[in-house]
Amino acid sequence: MIVIATFQSFEGEIALIPIKPKKRKTRFYNTMAWKKARREALRLQREAYGFPFNFCEDCGMTGNHTDQYGMPIVMSVDHIECRSENEDLALEQSNLTILCMPCNEAKGIGKALPK
Repeated sequence: MIVIATFQSFEGEIALIPIKPKKRKTRFYNTMAWKKARREALRLQREAYGFPFNFCEDCGMTGNHTDQYGMPIVMSVDHIECRSENEDLALEQSNLTILCMPCNEAKGIGKALPK
């Protein structure tokens, strides 16, 4: 279905613009399989170290730390080997690590952590 948007130009003319609807994709990070793997990775880290919280495996920060703006540091579950390079490892616990958002962003897209 094509939706038509209208707007009035400076000369007073009304123009019709066709707008194509966006296709809905099931994104990897919205799947139940990823959400389950993420929860499991967070649980496994807390269980392994006996802490009631998660921490960054790169710098050691926890959610109790704050950034330069006073906002709490957010933990993320990251792929050690990039999903784009090896999709078979996307849900493997051995390929998941917990990083804080600053470390995850510093790592960049498409760059695996050093082994």
